[in-house]
Amino acid sequence: MHLNQLKIGVRLGLLGAFFFAALMVVAATGWLSMQAASTRSAAALARSVALSEAIDTARSAQVTFKIHVQDWKDILLRGNDPAALAKYRDAFAGSSTSTRAQLQALDAKLAALGLSTPLVAESLRTQVTLDANYLTALRQYDSSRTDSAHVVDALVKGMDREPTRKIDDIVAFIGVQTQRLTVDMALKTPAPTATPPW
Repeated sequence: MHLNQLKIGVRLGLLGAFFFAALMVVAATGWLSMQAASTRSAAALARSVALSEAIDTARSAQVTFKIHVQDWKDILLRGNDPAALAKYRDAFAGSSTSTRAQLQALDAKLAALGLSTPLVAESLRTQVTLDANYLTALRQYDSSRTDSAHVVDALVKGMDREPTRKIDDIVAFIGVQTQRLTVDMALKTPAPTATPPW
């Protein structure tokens, strides 16, 4: 039986069924596209949050390291009093431990993001070397001599620059990764379509 031979009511019913099926296909396709876009957006947002936490950890390590260097200077400047010397040596050891712990936590966060970088290991290595140099120089410290702080400081002068630069490089690296993610998200987000005037 040909389509021409069907009654007009049957033809209209078939046409309606065809349009309904087409509408269902379009709706399902649109829904699947929205689900995929939502999943991509959620993943990008989670990555953005993780990157933000990583940069916060890196900046915290930066600040703690600056405190560590200040603790070293406090030992030299105020170490002629035995009680102050003990206080600042403890602070120096604590800020050293805290800086390393933050860098190790940062390394784990970057690895989880698939952004492992040798910068963190290099920074940790420079921290260990700097602390060893500080402690070796501190053996020359004689609290009874007024020029002792200058003598000891001269032994390690400028040695904190390399560890500082390494941490700064890590912060810059994470900043670049964050910018790439932002650009990537902007490129993958479809432009809003204009609303029809009717």
